[in-house]
Amino acid sequence: MCDSNGFFAGISPTSSGFASRKKIRYDRRNETEVEERNERMLKLPNRVKKLIFGMIGLGFVLSLSYMTYISIYIKPYTFIDLKEKIVDYDFIENGKVIVTKWDYSNKLDYYMTKNNGGVLRSYPIVGKTKIVKEYHKLKDINYIKHNIPDGKEYWGITIYNIKNKKLTPKDYDLFKMTREYNKSYVPDRIDNVIYISKGKELLDIYFKSSKDHYKKEIIKSIDLQSGKVIDQGDATEKEVVNDSTNYISFLPIHEQLTMADRRISLDKTKKFPESDAVMFDKYPNTKDLFSENHSMIGILVDRPSVDTNIPILQLLVSQKTNLFKNVTIPAEYSIDGQEHEIHSYDEFKQYYNGQGGELAE
Repeated sequence: MCDSNGFFAGISPTSSGFASRKKIRYDRRNETEVEERNERMLKLPNRVKKLIFGMIGLGFVLSLSYMTYISIYIKPYTFIDLKEKIVDYDFIENGKVIVTKWDYSNKLDYYMTKNNGGVLRSYPIVGKTKIVKEYHKLKDINYIKHNIPDGKEYWGITIYNIKNKKLTPKDYDLFKMTREYNKSYVPDRIDNVIYISKGKELLDIYFKSSKDHYKKEIIKSIDLQSGKVIDQGDATEKEVVNDSTNYISFLPIHEQLTMADRRISLDKTKKFPESDAVMFDKYPNTKDLFSENHSMIGILVDRPSVDTNIPILQLLVSQKTNLFKNVTIPAEYSIDGQEHEIHSYDEFKQYYNGQGGELAE
């Protein structure tokens, strides 16, 4: 019997029997489509099939390799400062100043690390004839109790020797350097100031020892010529270098610039905003060198001072810019303990309490 809608009594369009027949029709249709696709696949030339399967296999291998690399070389480490190198440079000011461009030694490693945990970046350290760049991949830099790398750890420095306007780099393993000096020592950190003591350019290195359960800090120095650890040099010489750029805190330099002792670095921007800077007109090659956030200027002197550094800062502004206009020297930096408003370089040198020598010959 049919109802008024033409369906058999007891069977509606929404009943399970109707739905089952509908599902069967769809299943058969899907099976037909699959069979047709398989037939088309079978008709493809063998070389095309091989290419398709090869691409699928390659994608799987690349994906597996990527995940393996991340799990072995990146995820276990929390303090990663990847190795960088100077890729271009030029000497200016009669060889007393170097302008450098840096980049990562392994760009692929950089991009993979950056996208899976982040990258720290330490500043280069500049001396009179040396430039030092630290690099490391460590599990925990605050609690190191070993002087042999754990897993894929590394900790090193590149020392660039400057001679006859040429750079010669050499790498040193800080773990190995530590073991060679004292097997009970572990490296803790290196300083950020190069100073000259007894005719040697030194960089202080800090150790801890297993003998006192890593409690006491032990200070030694790295002789940057030999790459060996020696007794610490004259600390007063280091303080002279350390205090040489206090004026940066009150001079109106660009926020993209940072300055410490002999180094001026370009940060926080991809392009230096002062396109009409004196340096670019005087030394055209430097426009490309000092243009990105891995750019650096090194002032190659024994002791950095007002007289060595201020002229370089003046190269980084336009000819019309007066760095000292309406500048206030704070009381703690003035010769008489009073604030002084100044308007010229001569007034700055008159009242600032940290002025000193000439550019080294």
